Amino acid sequence: MPERVRSVAARLAAMLLLMLAQGCGHGTGGTGLPPGADVTGGAVADAPAAALPEPRADLAGPIERVDATVVRIAATDLPLALIDPVFDDGSPATADALRPGVEARAWRVGERWRVSISR
Repeated sequence: MPERVRSVAARLAAMLLLMLAQGCGHGTGGTGLPPGADVTGGAVADAPAAALPEPRADLAGPIERVDATVVRIAATDLPLALIDPVFDDGSPATADALRPGVEARAWRVGERWRVSISR
């Protein structure tokens, strides 16, 4: 019987994680809202700045290319779905701020990329 309880608990935990992850999918900016949704009202401006990883970035240079699936920095294609964009002060940014020519630094954080961009 205890094995069955553990199995049910594991499935429940997996379902909860899946439901949480669905609200943070590609293009939602972690809000669960579709791209371009109105999030005015200070929600983004009031968010605390995220600490950037160590000073030395894994990639640095201008953004060379942006398309629907890839951002190219320092001759390296990063999957857009795995990028967490922030401004150089650590405040949250949207994927719209990732534009060719903008200076960027990128750190590999687990399976994702934290990309800091100049304002």
